[in-house]
Amino acid sequence: MSTHFSNFTAEAMRAFGEELAADGRARAEFIQSTRDGTFAMLAGFRKDHQEAEANRQWRARTEGEARHKFMEELRAGVHAMKNRFEQGRQDMARDLGQMSTELKAACDAFRNRPGRKGQR
Repeated sequence: MSTHFSNFTAEAMRAFGEELAADGRARAEFIQSTRDGTFAMLAGFRKDHQEAEANRQWRARTEGEARHKFMEELRAGVHAMKNRFEQGRQDMARDLGQMSTELKAACDAFRNRPGRKGQR
């Protein structure tokens, strides 16, 4: 170890100083490139995140609109079906009423027919 520090000449000290300066520059460049890479990575993440968030909001909005439209169409379909059922019920009630009237008329005609036994 004493041989390493035995040559404190101006040349050795200059070379040592240049080596320290070169190492400092290399370290500063490494730190700067790491910082630049980190900033670039964060900027890319921010951009990707903003795009993903915009896409998510767009999808949520369009899916919400689609669900709303589906529910409106479903309600309209159910309403139309209920109206058709009600119309069918009314038609059936009308037909049964008419059949009842016709049956009563036929029964009356049969009871009151001429030549019926027991009738004078």
